[in-house]
Amino acid sequence: MPPGIGISVPAVAGGADRRDFGDAADFVAWYNNQSRVRTGIAAHDVYNLYLAYHEGHGGYVRRSFNKKPWLKNVAHKVQQRSARYQQQLLACEADLQKEPLVAFLNKHADIERTHCSQSFL
Repeated sequence: MPPGIGISVPAVAGGADRRDFGDAADFVAWYNNQSRVRTGIAAHDVYNLYLAYHEGHGGYVRRSFNKKPWLKNVAHKVQQRSARYQQQLLACEADLQKEPLVAFLNKHADIERTHCSQSFL
């Protein structure tokens, strides 16, 4: 585990499954941390983290994405989605801190009616 970072390398050899949300999230967090360490991308720079993820660290450093305007467009959309999710999280944060996540999700199963998740989809 890198010093000061609570992210370890994802399990391999039968331990991790890309179809498992937790495993996939762990891998993306680990890879983004590697991108930060190897390329200097800021931890919250979603646009450039996505480009590094798509192109690989070497491709990112070589700026291979500059020849792919479609990819830059996708990275911009990912950045916008991240900003939207951050706003939703902030809107729900108070509710989430009042009760355990499972109870919160059961209470708000119909996301169209909750005040904090009106734009989840």
